[in-house]
Amino acid sequence: MKVKWVYVVVLVSVFVVAQDEVKETSNVRVGLTASLTNPHLDIILPIYFGNTFSIAPAFGFASVEDIGSDVSLGFVMRSYQVKSSISKYVGLGLAMMKSKSDVDSVFPTSYETQTDLLVSPQVGVEKNFDSSFAIGISAQVNIVKPDKNSFRLGYPDKLLINTGTSLYATLFF
Repeated sequence: MKVKWVYVVVLVSVFVVAQDEVKETSNVRVGLTASLTNPHLDIILPIYFGNTFSIAPAFGFASVEDIGSDVSLGFVMRSYQVKSSISKYVGLGLAMMKSKSDVDSVFPTSYETQTDLLVSPQVGVEKNFDSSFAIGISAQVNIVKPDKNSFRLGYPDKLLINTGTSLYATLFF
């Protein structure tokens, strides 16, 4: 229950910040971002407020054959520094990851479904080729709080920290 309230507070804060950005500019763009690395697929819908700020609802899916699957739901906020067609950014991602085992022998029945929480500070660069297409790369620190019954990352109920990178492409509407 506490987790839901944290998400509500963060979402309200994000929209308050975004509202200030919209007041400064009427240049709002929406995009569709996809990142595919086997076995992960991430879909992000970035909403750009001017050239300096974006909020992006995110959905992810991963599946390991005959073992299980993960579904994640979250959002990413980014603050940009724009120089010509290249934009550097700092950002923060928040997500809830739901894991389900397909094999009872791998995870006991009582541990079939778990929810892990993720906070991910990140930095990156985007290259805009024109007004409808961009590619980017990001580096991030993933801070994960696994469920007490989660064997997804091998350490149930322990705080985990790892790093990651992401390559992605964005189409703008």
